[in-house]
Amino acid sequence: MPGISKYVKTKVIGTPRTFNRYTLNKEGAAYGWLSSNDQIDSFVFPQKGSIQNMFLAGHWCTAGTGQGGVPKSIYSGRSAALLVMREEKKEWRYGNLLL
Repeated sequence: MPGISKYVKTKVIGTPRTFNRYTLNKEGAAYGWLSSNDQIDSFVFPQKGSIQNMFLAGHWCTAGTGQGGVPKSIYSGRSAALLVMREEKKEWRYGNLLL
């Protein structure tokens, strides 16, 4: 957008060192693990943990399809909520969710 820079008050540049400081990702990886063919059709972490009543959500807990960012994390949170509802034998009333 031409001329937008006159409205910018602060500009922050993120480097791998910045990512490492805020996320602790190895060597400041911006997207986490490498998206290799081994990960594409596999689940990274199960959403139901090994500790009773522990459920996991986040982009590491869904089918390994590369970097999905926010949409993938939202899907993971919703599917974890569905798992909790099933555990508690409660009805899911928030639309269809395919797992």
